[in-house]
Amino acid sequence: MSHQVSATISTTGDLRKLFYENIPIIDVRTPGEFKSTAVPNSVNLPLLTEDECHAIGIHFEGDTSIGAIEFAEDSINIVPTPKVIATYKKFREKHPNAVLSCSKDGRRSAVIQQNLYEHRQRQIPIVEGGIYSLNKFLIDESEYLGCKTDFFLLSGKTGSGKTRLLRKVNIRPTLFFKKH
Repeated sequence: MSHQVSATISTTGDLRKLFYENIPIIDVRTPGEFKSTAVPNSVNLPLLTEDECHAIGIHFEGDTSIGAIEFAEDSINIVPTPKVIATYKKFREKHPNAVLSCSKDGRRSAVIQQNLYEHRQRQIPIVEGGIYSLNKFLIDESEYLGCKTDFFLLSGKTGSGKTRLLRKVNIRPTLFFKKH
């Protein structure tokens, strides 16, 4: 029987620390989900393929029957392959303070968190509310900073040197909003 692990990032202070200290956010959603909505400091290390996620969605969509719920839970509780676990372990070696995020319910993050724990890895926190709480925080924070701080907006074409300039002047906090 496996021991259940639980560590969450949920307070405004916790979320603020993620972005102000450039803590890596491991987004375990599919590449398509990541491409449609991602936040600064995030890297995509998906648990499920697009096809697996799609199959769960088709089977589960609008169906609250026990069979559909069990199918989704069985699918989401798949054991990550050794290759997937190795990818996460390698990333954690380089970024020991990284956190996990997925969609709102956190099931995919919990699968990775539990499996890393079972492979004797230090506990990795999960962002409660996933991408939704991260986006909400960024919107709320920008509104808060708008009242307290002057903003500097830098835009331009890819390759024009925006990132290089921002690193040179070292303005903190810096939020990168990119069109994916």
